[in-house]
Amino acid sequence: MINQTMNAFQAPAQAWQEAASQFIECCEEKLWSDDGRQALEYLHSLGLQVKVIQDNHLGYNPQDRYDAPLQWGLGDEGQPSIWLPKGITLPCFIAQQRWYIKIRSYGAFHKDMHVKGGRPALVGADKLVGCRSVALVVDGEFDRLIAQQFVGRFVDVVSFGNVYSRPVVDYWKKFLLPVKTVLLAFSADELGIKHSQFLRQFVPQSYPIPIPVLKSGNTNMLDYVLAGGNLRSWLLYHLDLLGIVLPATDSQSLAADEPHAEGKTVLVKLNQAHEQPWKLDISRPCFACGGTNFRAYPNGDGHFCATCHPVYCEDNN
Repeated sequence: MINQTMNAFQAPAQAWQEAASQFIECCEEKLWSDDGRQALEYLHSLGLQVKVIQDNHLGYNPQDRYDAPLQWGLGDEGQPSIWLPKGITLPCFIAQQRWYIKIRSYGAFHKDMHVKGGRPALVGADKLVGCRSVALVVDGEFDRLIAQQFVGRFVDVVSFGNVYSRPVVDYWKKFLLPVKTVLLAFSADELGIKHSQFLRQFVPQSYPIPIPVLKSGNTNMLDYVLAGGNLRSWLLYHLDLLGIVLPATDSQSLAADEPHAEGKTVLVKLNQAHEQPWKLDISRPCFACGGTNFRAYPNGDGHFCATCHPVYCEDNN
């Protein structure tokens, strides 16, 4: 259980920090050992690369563990043991302080559990200070990891870790308010819309950019990527739609690996030519809305439907 009381907006005490540090380091070592081979394969199956796994200190706890409360600075020996279940560890660091540790059990079904004594936080908040003009708020930790991997060079990616209580958001909004534009990337379902509407009460310069549903049952950004969605194309589309201009170097880098149509209007709009013609295809949904109308795309990568970007299709029909 994560702590949401009045003292929740301070990093956990020193004893918890030290115990968490030892646990995190131990789990990191296990992930890259023979014991963690299946866990590492699971992370790779989610599309996560070595760099993002290492940069975020993911680890693996190979078996259930029960620590004495005093070891974590939580009460006395009469208190229940601190349960550290078997699973993949996802620690939250902000300014070199450990705020919480989430552990994911995986298999046919996955379940996430917080280590007792942690505090709710906006993961990645410290990266917002004095940085880029655009921030992307995603739902959970795995959404943040996949977004950081694909678009983290161009926008700052943060997550509330699925904790959307009013006190938590009211405290952490101070990191979001100085950012010029905040994009809210949640699912297009009722819950995602609810989260976007809630956050907009606290962050007025925020805009919802719903995640497309490419396969039935998809609910988040990770699902979108695993279903074949192209995060860079999707982000570029919404930045263009909102009239958001990134610094020249970021904009060029974001577009560099993305497909673009040959149509004159598109060339003017995106300022980048593409040598290969776009092809018609009906086998994959539109990356922007998930629709299944005809859409044009080169190399089978980024794809738009006629509704989301008619010029892309009109110039190639």
